[in-house]
Amino acid sequence: MKPLLILAGLLAFGAIRLPLERGLAADRVRAGLRDDAGSSMNVREQVSQASLVALLGGLRSMAAAIWDLWASSAWEKTNYAEVERNYRLCQRLQPRTFYYYDRGQWMMAYNAAHYYEMDNAERGALNSLLRSAYTDKGMEMLRTGQRFLPHEPRLYEQEAVLYRDKIRPRQADKEAAAWARAGEQPGAPTYARRMQAYALAHVPGREAEAEAMGREALLSYTKSKDVSTDLLERWRQAETELGPCAVTFIDTAGLEPGDTGLTPRMRQQTEAAIAQADLILFMIDARAGVVAADEIRQ
Repeated sequence: MKPLLILAGLLAFGAIRLPLERGLAADRVRAGLRDDAGSSMNVREQVSQASLVALLGGLRSMAAAIWDLWASSAWEKTNYAEVERNYRLCQRLQPRTFYYYDRGQWMMAYNAAHYYEMDNAERGALNSLLRSAYTDKGMEMLRTGQRFLPHEPRLYEQEAVLYRDKIRPRQADKEAAAWARAGEQPGAPTYARRMQAYALAHVPGREAEAEAMGREALLSYTKSKDVSTDLLERWRQAETELGPCAVTFIDTAGLEPGDTGLTPRMRQQTEAAIAQADLILFMIDARAGVVAADEIRQ
């Protein structure tokens, strides 16, 4: 009898909360705090949403939070199939909440893809296939989020970062296009235009366009800022002191001890960069000072 009373209480709470939640959402739309004018759902999504509304009433946000916790638990067990299922359900429960798209794509394209990128004899040739598959799943979640939140710049920014850091070979043209879409949205980050220029610089035949765009972004920024003590001013002074010399900065993965996982490959890339460098800048954490990991042994 007691479980039935609890269930009835939850349903009653949901019935009361649902119209309040809808009214609050409408007020936010009128105030310009959220945009619900994105692409409409397809039939399958409408059925899923209708079923979830009927089942959970006004408890959808609470249910999504619970499935988010279950997804985190599955991640701790490296059960990425379960992580995917849970976040896709979260996205159906709360289709206009940025967090679930951002969190889901991170779990897929970064955590899961990196897990399958590590060498594993049992999986063998499946490693690269699974890495690519989970990277694609992360991108798919971002695209779904863009349909429901078409004016959320962070979704396009995350897409650009995926093209830069995870999609292989790098697709700089699509990366630049994603940065362009991010820059067109309300509340876009000020660096979107500059990042678009960086991406275009890697597209053959568009280097001049990238340089012009970068200069425009720099001039636009300096007009709106006091650059007398700004980092940009110090950067320009460094450029002047270097004169006509062309300088390439290489950010390495560091020199980590160990012979498992990605460590040997990271060390190999770092050693190759050191071999071709004219000058080496060794960076440490100023707050921690020199620690044991900073010691370089021959």
